[in-house]
Amino acid sequence: GSGDLAYRLDIRTGDEIEQLAGTFNQMTVRLGTMVRELEARTAGLEQRSAYLTAAAAVGRAAGSILESEILIHQVVDLIKERFNLYYVGLFLVEEAGEDVEGEWAVLQAGTGTAGQEMLARGHRLKVGAGMIGWCIANQEARIALDVGVDAVRFDNPLLPETHSEGALPLRSRGRVLGALTVQSAEEAAFDQDTVSVLQVMADQVAVALDNAELLAHSQAALEAERRAYGEISHGAWSEVLRARSGLGYRAVERGVTALGAERAVSKLPELVLPIRVRGNVIGTVVAHKPGESGAWTAEERALVETLITNLDVALETARLYEDSQRRAARERLTTEITDKMRQAAGIEDIVQTAVDELYQALGTARAFVRLGNLPAFDDETDDETDDETDDETKRVEG
Repeated sequence: GSGDLAYRLDIRTGDEIEQLAGTFNQMTVRLGTMVRELEARTAGLEQRSAYLTAAAAVGRAAGSILESEILIHQVVDLIKERFNLYYVGLFLVEEAGEDVEGEWAVLQAGTGTAGQEMLARGHRLKVGAGMIGWCIANQEARIALDVGVDAVRFDNPLLPETHSEGALPLRSRGRVLGALTVQSAEEAAFDQDTVSVLQVMADQVAVALDNAELLAHSQAALEAERRAYGEISHGAWSEVLRARSGLGYRAVERGVTALGAERAVSKLPELVLPIRVRGNVIGTVVAHKPGESGAWTAEERALVETLITNLDVALETARLYEDSQRRAARERLTTEITDKMRQAAGIEDIVQTAVDELYQALGTARAFVRLGNLPAFDDETDDETDDETDDETKRVEG
């Protein structure tokens, strides 16, 4: 009744009282067994709950970090701390073609001094060999409850206190990115429930790494596209500015006038800001304040910069519109000339139509279309060339 389950009744009366004492003793034994089982189950639940809490913490960290390098190092430290482990290391598969036998799992992060030393050595394990290589090749977790009897395990002299080890594949979107090694100084530290929790955590880390890789690739592609479009825009604006040299306007009290080649020097407070389109400077905005207004304030400068940003967008939009209009006109002209040539009845009519349309479309002084294997046209030898033209060669001039 006081909770001392080790207490036993010792009554030897030979009657029903002795039988009752024996029954009480049997009940005490059964009750003690139940209590011990409940305590063990409670301890297991508490440990599992702690592991789930730790896995959730690792999952949150993995989901909030977008850079692979930072993610890898923080994850191994967090797993070691939350799961109270001896060592944690993370390996990624080094891309080496389609031959799995030729692939290697390269250590990317490891805890403690041993991890730092292995990283400095460029530690790697062949895929298919050792616990790490086996779990990557088979896409399954492998556990060594007693490392001394596991023939597959790689014996690492830098980790002499390891007594049990788990290798967990990093799986994401149907492929294995690498593996996670978790090592404990205790024997049989990883039961099936622990392995299940650790594998869920490893899969979360793998998805985070995969997302970080996809993000890095998309950012690189976006940057490459931005640079490519910036170069295209730069070339297009170079053509525009060459065709419209000296393009500029001045706004004064009398109104807006064309800007001359030289800008008058003014002693008034001046603000000079570049006009940028896709990172390329295509012009300049120069603003003056009346002398009595004082220097340009930060608010005034910010306002002008905002207006120039809108000007940048408007100018690029206008250039793109002009380009689209020119392309549309060119396509219409090409279609019209092609239709007229298709309506011609014979070769001479087709050639005559072609040269006439080119002459009118290009607005050139002269236009020629030649059929046949003739040398390059030269005005000085034109007459001589005409005399040498045989029946299979036709030149039409417009």
